[in-house]
Formats: sequence, C-alpha cells, structure tokens
Amino acid sequence: MTNTKIPEFTLNFTEMYYAIKLAIASGNVPLVLSQPGIGKSALAKKYAKDHNLYLIDFRAAGADITDFTGLPAFDHQLKIAMFMTFDTFPTKNTPLPKHVDGTPYSGWLLFFDEVTNSPMPIQHALYKIFYDRMVGHAYLHDQVQLMGAGNRAEDLSGVETLSTALLSRVTKLTMKSDVTVWSEWAVQNVTQSVYAYIQYSPTSLNNFNAEKVSETNSAFACERSWEKVSNTLKAQEKLNVPEKALTANVLGTIGKEEGSTFMSFLSIYKELPSLDLIYSVPDTAPLPDKGRKDMFLALTIKLALQVTQENVDNTMQYILRFPEEFQVKFVKTATQVGTQEEQKTRRDIIKFTEGFKHITKVVSSLSDKY
Repeated sequence: MTNTKIPEFTLNFTEMYYAIKLAIASGNVPLVLSQPGIGKSALAKKYAKDHNLYLIDFRAAGADITDFTGLPAFDHQLKIAMFMTFDTFPTKNTPLPKHVDGTPYSGWLLFFDEVTNSPMPIQHALYKIFYDRMVGHAYLHDQVQLMGAGNRAEDLSGVETLSTALLSRVTKLTMKSDVTVWSEWAVQNVTQSVYAYIQYSPTSLNNFNAEKVSETNSAFACERSWEKVSNTLKAQEKLNVPEKALTANVLGTIGKEEGSTFMSFLSIYKELPSLDLIYSVPDTAPLPDKGRKDMFLALTIKLALQVTQENVDNTMQYILRFPEEFQVKFVKTATQVGTQEEQKTRRDIIKFTEGFKHITKVVSSLSDKY
C-alpha cells in the first residue's frame, strides 16, 4: 500500500463559521488556522456579535506568563502568599458586561489570536485555560466561550511548533480563501471599483505566496488588503489628494504588480459612461469598445447594482446593446448579489420588463448550445 499524502481539509469563511459553532457547542476549543489576512479575526467578531458575546481579543504571541498566573500578593489575614489574577479573563464572580445602552451581553468570547506564534511557556499556560477552563487558581465564568486562531507553518510568518499537548486540547480547523463568499460580503462593504475588479479577475483576490513575500518583503493581495484599498479609495474621494499619493498607497497595500494592474483598471472604471447619460439616452449612449471585456464587466456590475424602478426600462434598453454574455451577467448580478432583500427587490423590478424576457431566451439558447 503506497503512502499518499491526504490534502488538508479546508473550509471557506461561511463553512468555518458553522464549524466553530459546532465545536464550541460541543465544549471544544476551535483553533482556526490560515494564511494571513483572510478573515480569522473577522470570523471571531461575527460569531461574538451573532451570539451577543463581549469579544476579548487576546494576542497570545505578545503575552507574558504573568498574564495567566497573575501577580504575587500577600494575604495578611491568612499570612500566606498568593497570586492575584488580572481582570483580563472573566472568572466565576465577574458580572456580565453591558452594551452602551445598558443591556447585558450573554457572555464573552475569549479569542486567543496568534496562538501559533506564541512561545512554549505561553502554550503551556493555554493548556489549563483550554482544557480546565482555569486561569491561575480561578475558574473561568460559565458564560465564557473559547476560540483560538493563528497562521500556518507554511506561511513563513514566524510560527512556533505547537506542542502535541496543546493540539490534543483543541479542534484544529483550516480556513481557505474563497472569492464567492468574499464577493457576497464585499458588495455591501467595499467600493464598486474594487468589487468589479475582483469579478473581472477573481484570482487577484488573493495572490499570497509565502516564499515570494519572505524573499522580497513585499505587500500582497488578500481579503484584508483589498478592504484597506477600498478604504483608501473612500478617503481619496474626501481628501482629493494627488494621484501619485493614491497610487503609492495602493501599491504599498497589495504589492507593485497587482497594484499597478488595479490602478490601470481604475482609470478605465473612471472613463465609463455616466449613468445619467445612459438613463437619458440609452439608445445612443456610448458603449465600451468591443474588445474591452473589462469595461463591459465593470459597467454591467455598476448598472446591475443600481437598477431601480425609475431607471429599469432605460437600463434594460442599454443592456440589450451589450454582448449576450454581459446581458446574462447583468441579470445574475442584479438578482444574486447583495442581501436577500436587495436581491428580491431588484428581481421584482426587472422580471416584468421586455428586456428580461429577451435575456431569459438568451440564457435558454446558450444552455442549448453548451
């Protein structure tokens, strides 16, 4: 029997959410591992928010052993030395925290980040918290839920070897990048130009290469860095700083190669026909050049996400002048992107138009062909 290497079992963000939910409900401690920048911290924040838990973000890599043992103190009444624990970790007598409006949280999510970068003495301290739910001599509060996260050894991010004793106390889960899941989030949270670029070039979402980054010390594209690019573009709109300043920030966030390609796309995006012109004269408003699929895609997404009852007829009139593949993309984007409510609203808006009926025939003919 040959020894074949079994590939890592990986989960995307949405799948991982349910995996940690199951682990925690089972009384286990999920330890989520992944490359840098694809949403481990965001996962903890989402879980805490959804379950009304106060998030305690504890960075294990920078911890000191006294964070767990507490500091020595002398009890004059008992005449003994003892350790007084810090208030970092909620223990049995800790009152439930409250929201700003005074309503109580249901408990805490104690999130240990950078576990794989923590030195061995800190790993030893985690044994007791993860398995016995104790910090020093005190038990954690019953309403504390535990979760850990860190980078993988192959990411060359300075990780330490995890002891087998620690591994036996956690449920190790591996998360992967997923452009479809990211897109569902991004349509509500990043600029349309960033969203459109990733739809045009899905592999650009994440180009992390540990060896290349380690050798060149360069920035790279990932879910976290694209959010930063989006924030930079939003700030640029308010500040109106010179183009070079924007370019420098983008290249410094996602790397020179990806950043240069994105800036070229951004210049194209800015040249797209104005929506007001399209709504006014859909029959004569200019179209992108036939060979410019990038411009057609960017404009398709822009129109699909901004279709309303007021502009739908003219929008559909304009879209029917596009190549058939982008007509189909328009319908899919309008009806499958965004929140469920937004999808339904746009679906109800376009489904009775003549343009929609035409596009459904296109879809049918394409299905027959392929």
